[in-house]
Amino acid sequence: MGEQTARNRYHFFSSLTYKVGTVAMSVMMVVLAVFSAVFIVSERQKATADIVQNGKTFANFSAKRIYDDYVRFYTHPQANDFANFKNRTVAVLDQNKDVKYVGLLAQNGRILFESNELTDGKYTGALRSTDDSVILESVRSETTTTRTVQHDGRHMTEIIVPVTEAGGGHVVSMRYLLAYDSLANHMKAIYQRIAVADVLLMVFVIAIVIFFTSRLTRPLLRLTQVAEQIRGGNFDARGAYTAHDELGRLSDALNEMADKLKSYYQGLEAKVRERTSALESAQITLRANVQRDEALLASMGDGVVATDHDDNVVLINKAAEDLLKVKRDAVLGKPYAQMWSIEDEKQGPLPKAKHPFYRALHEGTYIKDTDHYAVRKDEHGTELVRFPVSLNIAPVSLNGKTIGTINVFSDITHEKQVDRMKTEFISLASHQLRTPLSAIRWFTEMLVSGDAGNLEPQQKEFLDDIYDSTRRMNDLVNSLLNISRIESGRIIVEPRPTDLNELVQGVVNDLKAKTEAKRQTLIVNVHQGLPKINLDPHLIGQVYMNFLSNAVKYTPVGGEISVFISRKDDELISQISDNGYGIPKGQQDRVFQKFFRAANAVKVETDGTGLGLYLVKAIIESSGGRVWFESEEGKGSSFWFSLPMSGMEAKEGEVTLETN
Repeated sequence: MGEQTARNRYHFFSSLTYKVGTVAMSVMMVVLAVFSAVFIVSERQKATADIVQNGKTFANFSAKRIYDDYVRFYTHPQANDFANFKNRTVAVLDQNKDVKYVGLLAQNGRILFESNELTDGKYTGALRSTDDSVILESVRSETTTTRTVQHDGRHMTEIIVPVTEAGGGHVVSMRYLLAYDSLANHMKAIYQRIAVADVLLMVFVIAIVIFFTSRLTRPLLRLTQVAEQIRGGNFDARGAYTAHDELGRLSDALNEMADKLKSYYQGLEAKVRERTSALESAQITLRANVQRDEALLASMGDGVVATDHDDNVVLINKAAEDLLKVKRDAVLGKPYAQMWSIEDEKQGPLPKAKHPFYRALHEGTYIKDTDHYAVRKDEHGTELVRFPVSLNIAPVSLNGKTIGTINVFSDITHEKQVDRMKTEFISLASHQLRTPLSAIRWFTEMLVSGDAGNLEPQQKEFLDDIYDSTRRMNDLVNSLLNISRIESGRIIVEPRPTDLNELVQGVVNDLKAKTEAKRQTLIVNVHQGLPKINLDPHLIGQVYMNFLSNAVKYTPVGGEISVFISRKDDELISQISDNGYGIPKGQQDRVFQKFFRAANAVKVETDGTGLGLYLVKAIIESSGGRVWFESEEGKGSSFWFSLPMSGMEAKEGEVTLETN
């Protein structure tokens, strides 16, 4: 109840009636206060003027009388005459309470007597004089003079009245001082009358203000109630004010607004129902999609983990839980790196800049990798388990900003074992093929050279074909052997300080016959002051040989081939460029795969194994470098590879690369 009363009181004091009434009352109070102040000032001025006029009248009336009494006392000074003179003078002064002083002055300024000497009983009859020039001038005047003076610390009005004797001579003047003591009583009465009048007037004004304010605000209050009903959803509420004034127009506008709102609301309700139905359908579809996606993730044999922009796990499927030996609830919201770590083949941790998760999240790069190993804890959480892993990491972007990643991975231990078995089989088969191929090649050379007798032209042609086929078969066997040795890690690496200019020039000399036959220009540019690099000249020479032999093979007659070797920071960069046939755009992602040959290259040059660039990539990456290229079909290709300036690391092995 008290809270409701307080709320009603708040509504009243914030209402329009209160505000309008307050403004009107304030204005009326200001007007009344100004009127009262003006009236008081006017009355004070009038009362002051009346006191001065009464004082002058009193002075003119009493001056001669007091003077005659003074003459009588001064001429016949008897013992009781002073008392009579005093009583008569005081009686005269009592007739005007505002007169506080009376003095009789001769024209020469001599003071004959003063009223305060009579009242305090200190009259001695001794004569004094005044040296006030204004008083002296007024004393000698034939007319009554007035002025305002300071006396005993108070503002008083001085009245000097000339006194004439019976014969008409002006010999003395009477000086009066008015103190306005009656003004206070007079103004007190004025204040009382004004207070009564103000109270009565205020009551009247309040009644008038309440009356007119109520008439003015009653329609506004009604319109306010209608507006509140409309705001509450009652669009049938209407204002009933019909006068042809501003309030009437406001009422009409409010009614029109209610009609439009009702129409809009009805249309909005229909749209909401339609939208709600669509949302319900979309929600059903979304739930179905979510269930399908969850079933899809659960049925996938590969592990799937989704992370946010902070690399925290937001989704993990059953295969990932089984592969990493973790529980979904234990890893959600936790950093991805806490579940496992990624190492290189040498069991060393990866630098942050080369970590596949970091590259995908911070560089926005799609990562596909099968060259690393995953390390996780076993079921009991006591020992570490290491296995080769296939990684497919896709960044998730929104408005050009990477907000997370999708990681698909699987244990490829079996695939690695199969690859090793294939490599071992290829190595074994290649070794077994080399002996008969070598015999075929030697016997063919003997037959072609005539060791078994002269040959007919057709026989020699057949033997040349057999020799070429045997040579190509031997090249293929050597390439397969080299690949199997690289993949199995059995290659001997023997680095030593090597002059790259000499190394490249040696390769160029080996290819000189081929470049001259095709009239090709081969340019070699090695950075001046480049120091000798600690590397295996046999392996790196094979890299340059593969790049340059490809450039010679797939560059037309009269073409140009260039080799640029330079240093950039802590890397040695080699660039091999040609203006040959180039590689089709759609096939460039397969360039470093086994047995790949571009479609346009096969048409021009049928001879080739498609293993050279795969071998190059394996050698470079095993040496701590990287390889990349740019190519445009019909305009040529540029291949780059890098090696660390620190050189290659020595490695014990079993075999070296075979050369063709």
